[in-house]
Amino acid sequence: MMEYFLDESGNTGDLINKKNDMGFANQPLFTHSCVGVAEGKISRMKGFVRALKKRHGIDESIELKSQDYYIKNPELVYELVDFVIDEKYTLVCEVMDKKCNVAVSIVNQLIVPAMENEDSNELLLVRNILVDIISTFAPEICFSTFSELCKDPSEEKLNICIESLKEFFSSESNPLDDNGGTCRMFDKTLQEFEYRKSRYSADVAIKWFVPIPDLDSNGNVIKLLPNVHSFYNQIARLNKIHKRKLSDIVLTHDTSSEFASTLDFCISEIKTVNVDIMPKIPTCDFKVIETPKLIFKDSKDSTGIQIADIIAGFLNRYVHGLLYKGIKMDTIYHATFDRIITPNRSRDPKGTNFVIPLSKQHWLFSKFNL
Repeated sequence: MMEYFLDESGNTGDLINKKNDMGFANQPLFTHSCVGVAEGKISRMKGFVRALKKRHGIDESIELKSQDYYIKNPELVYELVDFVIDEKYTLVCEVMDKKCNVAVSIVNQLIVPAMENEDSNELLLVRNILVDIISTFAPEICFSTFSELCKDPSEEKLNICIESLKEFFSSESNPLDDNGGTCRMFDKTLQEFEYRKSRYSADVAIKWFVPIPDLDSNGNVIKLLPNVHSFYNQIARLNKIHKRKLSDIVLTHDTSSEFASTLDFCISEIKTVNVDIMPKIPTCDFKVIETPKLIFKDSKDSTGIQIADIIAGFLNRYVHGLLYKGIKMDTIYHATFDRIITPNRSRDPKGTNFVIPLSKQHWLFSKFNL
């Protein structure tokens, strides 16, 4: 039996919000960490953390939180990460640029339908390039019109959104030299909408071109919730790692998550996902057959969740500081990140998935030889 401890860092609110705020209240990143520990190694994990606290003069009853130690005691964070890697715990982490994730949804909903007959490798390449172009260069109107479409789907708003995107891809602001190919794909998407409208109705047809709504713990409809996207991706990665035998694992999440009911819903809902329309990601298997057990614990009572918090918080602060703020950091921060991404250097679904613009991803991967 394997137990996975999960926690997140960064505002988990809707990516599609009332204010259409693409600055996300100065929290552009969301990170999620998932630390897998074999049942027989949990006592050793607890013993190490007790010894770690003693070495650093921390009372054993004190909960380890990333926000308390990232700046004040980076050595503690490094030692904890180093232990996790040395013990070969299974790390399945996500670093998500929220604006990039909206761009992913724009491409998946409004461009990919026009490419459904393309080779999967070519489709993935084109998809990644377009996500990078939109997230990096597209004006705010492209995001605000998509936001309005998601909040209140209609044929009129679909046309307005696609028109704003076509205007961008036809402008000098678009660095992509595609001879109008992207605009033609938007036209094909509108043709597909018209076909579906003729077969069903506009209200039914529009559902093919907007993200599936998420639900919060009160049953309210929310749009593009970052921790739901990360959670789905992590389940698909664990499904790949465990060869679809998810009934053999336990997921332990912090009870403080306000989206506990949503995650419960996701566990059952992911089995209904139409894998034919999911992007082909080599590290993921969205054909989920078995259901993992999901439980919630107070992080104060779970050493594993505290470790997940330290890793998620470190990834958020480090990547934000390095890639987005250009902060100069001490060597120990780079060393800690280098240890976290150690699993990325092996050919399996483990490690950290970076949902960030390709330009930033290429720079990061080049710096750390990934």
